[in-house]
Amino acid sequence: MHFVELHDKVKGKSDVAVPLQFVEGTMAVLGFISLLVNAVFCIIAIGLLATKKIKKIPRWIVIFNFISLLAEIYWFILDK
Repeated sequence: MHFVELHDKVKGKSDVAVPLQFVEGTMAVLGFISLLVNAVFCIIAIGLLATKKIKKIPRWIVIFNFISLLAEIYWFILDK
C-alpha cells in the first residue's frame, strides 16, 4: 500500500492521491484475523485426525491450511 501511495508523484503538481490509511488498517486487521481463523481450523483438524473423522474434510484443504499457517506464523510473528 505504501508503494501505491508514493508511486508516480510528480514535482510541481498537486497531490491528488487519496490517502489509503483506512485500507491499510483493514488489511492489517484481516491479516491477523486470518491467522486466528487458520489456527482454529488447524486445531480442529488435529482433533478430527485424532478421532479418525478427518475423512469429512478434503486432504488438500488440510495440507494447504497447515502450510498457510506456517507461512502466516513466519510472516506475522517471526519476521519482525
